[in-house]
Amino acid sequence: MITKIQKWGKSQGLRLSKTMLSDADMDVGDSVDVAVRKGTPIVTPVRRVRGGHNLRELVRRIPRSYKPGELDWGPTRDSRTRARHWNCAHSPSVNHTG
Repeated sequence: MITKIQKWGKSQGLRLSKTMLSDADMDVGDSVDVAVRKGTPIVTPVRRVRGGHNLRELVRRIPRSYKPGELDWGPTRDSRTRARHWNCAHSPSVNHTG
């Protein structure tokens, strides 16, 4: 579809056909993300999932002064122990009968 960028008041706008909006599963009033990649404008519908939250909007609401703390996830396992356990359990040359 070829269209023109038009002046609307003090802003500029782009008119899209009903068919194009329908093909993109978009409608009048939907939020879109507009970005430029390698000089090409990209318009992407904003999809809200799992409770209707928008990740960009949620991140924007984090105060700049926020400093995350540490969480205790319980005791750690030594990575060498994990590697040894995995290698023994998955090695075809190891007798697993005990």
